[in-house]
Amino acid sequence: EDGGEGRPRMRERDKLTVAQRNKIKRAKEKQAMERSAKAERKRLKQLDRVGSLVSEIGKESRLLKKKQEEAEERERIRKKKLGKFKYEPPRPDVLLTEELPSSLRALPAEGSLLQDRFDSLRARNLIEVRDKAKKLKVRKTRKEVLRESHKDLKYISPYLKEKPHWM
Repeated sequence: EDGGEGRPRMRERDKLTVAQRNKIKRAKEKQAMERSAKAERKRLKQLDRVGSLVSEIGKESRLLKKKQEEAEERERIRKKKLGKFKYEPPRPDVLLTEELPSSLRALPAEGSLLQDRFDSLRARNLIEVRDKAKKLKVRKTRKEVLRESHKDLKYISPYLKEKPHWM
């Protein structure tokens, strides 16, 4: 007879004896000990592998670092060229000893922050290097063009037989 749990239901007279209960208890303890011993062996095995895992991780990190350095070196060598002109750094402004004032505080500020910043961007290859824009010559002669606008149509005589050639 099932008790609904998949095992036969105990009857009053089928109670276990003390020896049987002890035997079941010892079997459960033995299984628990075997499980804990197995887990301990597994942990020890993993601990033995720690050295090899650490060396393997170190080897992989060294290889990765080496690859990154090689890629950086290649990138450094292969500078991207934005324009057709090469950047030429401007000559530094240097004063002669006769031109230097007695105190550095009296030295006038020269240069332009905007120009220095612009040169820095060019040097780092963030802005294309170009020639200075050439000034366009202004034409002195002006060409006259006759334009027929819609305003001219207002004043056309109603008695005009044919339209002008520009209509």
